[in-house]
Amino acid sequence: IEFPEFDPIISKKILDYVQNHPDYSITKLTKDLNLTGSQLLILEYCTFIKKDVTPDKFNLRTRFKLNNTNDDIYGFEKSKFTGNKLDYSSRTYLAYNSFNSGLILDKDAGEPNTIDYLSAFVNYKNRYLNIIAGDFSYEIGMGNILWREFPDRKGIDVLAPTVRFGDGAIPYRSTLDFSLFRGLALDYNVIINSKSKILLSGFASKKQMSATYDSTNNLISSIYTMGLYRTETEKSKKNVLNETAFGGFMTYSWNNLNVGAGFLSLNYDYNIQSSSASAFVGKNGILKTFFANYIDTNFSVATEISLDANNNIGGKIGSVLDFNKLSLSIHFRTFDANFRSPYGRIFGEFSYPANELGLFSGLRYKMNKNNILSSYLDIFKTYGRTYNVDDIVHGFTFFTQYDYNLKRNLSGLLRLTYENKTDSKNQIIYQKQKYSLRTDFSYNITRNFFTRFRFEFCYLNFEQAIKDEIGIANFVELFYQLDGLKVFSRFSIYSTDSYDSAIWQYEYFINGTLYSFPAYLQGSRIIAGIKYDISNFLYLNFLYSNTSKNNSNTLSSGYDQILANYSNNFIFQIEVNFK
Repeated sequence: IEFPEFDPIISKKILDYVQNHPDYSITKLTKDLNLTGSQLLILEYCTFIKKDVTPDKFNLRTRFKLNNTNDDIYGFEKSKFTGNKLDYSSRTYLAYNSFNSGLILDKDAGEPNTIDYLSAFVNYKNRYLNIIAGDFSYEIGMGNILWREFPDRKGIDVLAPTVRFGDGAIPYRSTLDFSLFRGLALDYNVIINSKSKILLSGFASKKQMSATYDSTNNLISSIYTMGLYRTETEKSKKNVLNETAFGGFMTYSWNNLNVGAGFLSLNYDYNIQSSSASAFVGKNGILKTFFANYIDTNFSVATEISLDANNNIGGKIGSVLDFNKLSLSIHFRTFDANFRSPYGRIFGEFSYPANELGLFSGLRYKMNKNNILSSYLDIFKTYGRTYNVDDIVHGFTFFTQYDYNLKRNLSGLLRLTYENKTDSKNQIIYQKQKYSLRTDFSYNITRNFFTRFRFEFCYLNFEQAIKDEIGIANFVELFYQLDGLKVFSRFSIYSTDSYDSAIWQYEYFINGTLYSFPAYLQGSRIIAGIKYDISNFLYLNFLYSNTSKNNSNTLSSGYDQILANYSNNFIFQIEVNFK
């Protein structure tokens, strides 16, 4: 099981429980294993248990999303964009027995081509063989040289990310055009006996990448990751760099122990000289890695040591101890300042495995089924200067959250965070301190009517380098459901001194879409949506949002600048799930 909030120990307990309790139910499993409320919801909505492991014979899923806005946007009004306002994405997945396939089409507003991004794959998977032709990502070890496009980040899940471990090729399902492989991937399990096996993995990829080409020096100065090709300048970056990649890995498994090693070979047609910690340096090279993990019912540990193409060293080790009500985690990482791994991801202060030394420790204490305390302390520093700070960056983050259920229909949380981190502004280097408070509670007014309230506050201290800042953001949500109809709304008001003190609010109402809205300066935001299940296979989603700011003539910046102090956006999504 690979879901947020599920570390390998909990996953193993769940699988063992299902095998040993034929009269199981999700509710009984949750009670017996002392799982949290959020874990219960994930199991209910994202999993199923079948005695017959034969896959469904046929399943067709398709999702079409259309974004529309009538805002006056600088790029359109000043004729900087070369395309129209059409903004859509389409995802289709088809499964038949052990085969499945996917197709993604996408276009952003301002891009000239009706289909600006296309991604597709065909996948065959059974107990022994996993083969993907087309677009895929690759997860191996703890992610030093290969991981999915999105890394684990520090937050309420203080256990699972510390021992996260990959096991091969995964079909690519994102519209990001820079973190995929395009070619052929194969994983093959050689079963030795009931206790041991060998996983042989390999892939070959050839694709074009978007980048900034320096014609004077005949090199690539940066990799372009915005994924927008609206202006002539943006279009000139598209597909200018060819990448050929090969990977090979072997993992030996015995009981609860997995040990493996492998390599990733990268070759480009231009020399890459970028200051970004996420970009490859040079024209070609081979990254090597060694990894292992051990999972038992109350103890798990994982580690990975890697060398980049220039033999710079990076490594991490993590462990989780589970004492039923109390769980503890620890995670250590160290990556040389010059370590470069463009497809690697880490769990740390930064996302990419480079220029970081850190120690993370976390705990989760389940006082009872209604009260849970989660905390972590992360201490970190860099080995050298960073892109934004001309000095060693060091600091720490302390986080604690208390989740409670006062009654069956009333629940909430209290979160406190303190961060102390080196920063700079106007060539002045200082330790920025950020204090954050969040309180959030939900109330079930009736069986079908829910409401949720949040208050969030932050205070920033810049050691007198600049003026201290304060940020406040509040919202109220209303949610109503009846049979196949769901209606929801959120009203937010916020006031912050600048973008530095912005408070980010996640919005997740549309299936498959997670938007993070930075609430900053003074203003409000309204969201209203409807989900309607027309039948057991056809679903409609509507979402309207309005953002307005006081004391401002425009919103956003650059080509995306809206020439007014308000913005309106409408999303329509239709889904088909036919079995």
